[in-house]
Amino acid sequence: MKRSISMGTALLLAVLLAAASATAETRTRMVHRPDGAFLETERLPGGVALEATAGPWQREGGEIRWQHTVSPNIFSSTAVSDFSHVFAGATNGSPANMHLHNFFGDGTPQWSYPGEDNYVDAAVYSPVLAAVEENGSIAGASVHAWYASSSVPIWSQDIPGCNVQGKGVRVSDGGNVVAVAVRMEPASTVRLYHYDASDGTLLSTFDCPEGSSSRALRLSGDGSLSLVRSSNVLYVVETATGDLRWTGNLSASAEPLAFSEDGEWIAAGWTAMRVYHWDGETYDLQWMNNGGGGGWYLGRCDITSAGNALVTGWYSSTYRQNKVMWFELDDPFPIWTYTYELAGGGYQDLPSAVMVDEFGDYAVVGSWGDQLNTNPEIHVFGREGPEPIFTVDSPGSIFDADIESVVHVAGRSFAYGYATAGGKHVHANQMGSGGDLFAIYIDTVTGIDDSTPQAAAGPSFDAFPNPFNPKVTLRCNLPVAGEVGLTIHSPSGRRVRDLFSGRQETVNSAYVWDGRDDRGVEMPSGVYLANLRSAQGDAVTRLVLLR
Repeated sequence: MKRSISMGTALLLAVLLAAASATAETRTRMVHRPDGAFLETERLPGGVALEATAGPWQREGGEIRWQHTVSPNIFSSTAVSDFSHVFAGATNGSPANMHLHNFFGDGTPQWSYPGEDNYVDAAVYSPVLAAVEENGSIAGASVHAWYASSSVPIWSQDIPGCNVQGKGVRVSDGGNVVAVAVRMEPASTVRLYHYDASDGTLLSTFDCPEGSSSRALRLSGDGSLSLVRSSNVLYVVETATGDLRWTGNLSASAEPLAFSEDGEWIAAGWTAMRVYHWDGETYDLQWMNNGGGGGWYLGRCDITSAGNALVTGWYSSTYRQNKVMWFELDDPFPIWTYTYELAGGGYQDLPSAVMVDEFGDYAVVGSWGDQLNTNPEIHVFGREGPEPIFTVDSPGSIFDADIESVVHVAGRSFAYGYATAGGKHVHANQMGSGGDLFAIYIDTVTGIDDSTPQAAAGPSFDAFPNPFNPKVTLRCNLPVAGEVGLTIHSPSGRRVRDLFSGRQETVNSAYVWDGRDDRGVEMPSGVYLANLRSAQGDAVTRLVLLR
């Protein structure tokens, strides 16, 4: 049967190409120092001089694309939208605008939508945006959805008799479902609302029987499941019907919560992190970690099942030190730990935002910052090691962040990271107003080199169909039969799948990749690299997966 490409996936492909092209024309390189580090200090829009540093193990690093400062509002939430925009919400003052920015612009909002205190989110592979805002006229909340091209909502819905707590809105990766969590009054119970993102049709609701505060909300990548933390209880709900899939008690009410794209992994906790996996009937507790010892508390966490990554941010009981730990999902021992420098002063510091990209290659961590400014408030990390790829010393505290990545191939393969972070213009423990929003561009050379043309006598590739969904056939052509290895890699060069290893008995053989990793987990839409190794040389081809 002929399969058509949806508007969202077609747009993704266009954005991948356009963003890469725009980047090559407009980006500014960091200054190359003799010690191998890259350093840049510039006066950004908003009049605040910031210092940004790239990690010494990176060949290139990153840059601040722009900084946008507002007053008296504070940026409550932010998200990368369709790899080319930054969407941001605000609190503290009326109106509290929702802002859409062009990632490659100068920081000036492309459009704004006025409202009261609000929180926002955005789809990864679609231009769908959503927000939930306090609405005093109905003593409740209003939910809005947009396409990034226009400030006019495609739909709005009112929820009377409730209040909004934290970032109580989520959009699925594909932009098909919007989920909202509010506390209904006067009963003080948490209620979930699930909407069709295209027209605002109410799909279902769910009332949490226990708990009085909505601590955190998440959606699976396809929008079929929502996960809410109501006080100290977790609920996984089918969005189409409102049926309860699973519930679990954490014995502590806090905000750390993560849900994988496939809906099979959950991480949550406070004094210790608990990791659950769906076994077909229930979410079974797999392992726990207490952050390396007593006195550490989980501040935030995020999961990507496609990239087999769990990134966690911890703070000490003294609020003087933070740490970041990077895990693989099935292993309670981190692959690396980064501990911030011990700070002083009277302010409380803690990780306020942790987000990992869909391939498990990058993570952005935002924090409140310490009084003596010992540590930067924004850190970008890579899977390869604990040293930050890039840091930003914000004038105040960070409240929310997001990161996504794509690939651009021009001789060599480059992994591009798109990060955003927003918060308060002064420290969270300090009286004052105003907010800062950052667009951060990460640029790292990947481990796979396709710059050398394949010799006539070397191996070659054919891939059909390409773009593909859900399978692609790779036809491998060799000068002579022999031993080969065929692997699939993410944009950063990290191995995703060992497709074949052994002797190819004929000069032409075909192999099929079903878009899954070695564990059978579906990989998200994006660009991948297939690498064929043989005695006569190597060959690399690019594959585009559009779900």
